[in-house]
Amino acid sequence: MENNEVLTGIRYALHLKNAEVLELILLGGGKITPFEVVQILKTEEQPEYLPCKTEWLHQFFDGLITKRRGSREGSAPAYDAKRIDNNMILRKIRIAFDLKDTDVISVLKKTGFNVSTGELGAMARKKGHEKFMKCGDQLLRYLLRGLAIQFRPKDIVSKADRKASESEE
Repeated sequence: MENNEVLTGIRYALHLKNAEVLELILLGGGKITPFEVVQILKTEEQPEYLPCKTEWLHQFFDGLITKRRGSREGSAPAYDAKRIDNNMILRKIRIAFDLKDTDVISVLKKTGFNVSTGELGAMARKKGHEKFMKCGDQLLRYLLRGLAIQFRPKDIVSKADRKASESEE
């Protein structure tokens, strides 16, 4: 999944303003300008679109985790700031929102997507483990949609109502 998609999905779910996205990236140790934030939140079709750097996405999640759960005691987690995959994004979302397996399953059920506890456990394993399972784009998209439904139920319902009424006409 593209970094910009993930960032805009979380931004939408939490109803974050550009300044709040900037604040979270800075809180996570990033160096980014307000103009770059505006650019990474645009769609590819819009002029001045800027692909979101992997390190900015890491820093956004690190800032989100710090803001929602407090600063971490001890050393910072070790990860390659130049690389991010869906499994790592899933892990960071779970940490930021303090989601247990049952919580993730519940959020996904809101979108009609079903996953087992065993599959979630396999996605949490280290690459190279015999039971490791790659997190797919579809699961991540449904998770972001489920978070939006959880945090913005009125917006999601009203959008669905508008689409339903448009199709009836």
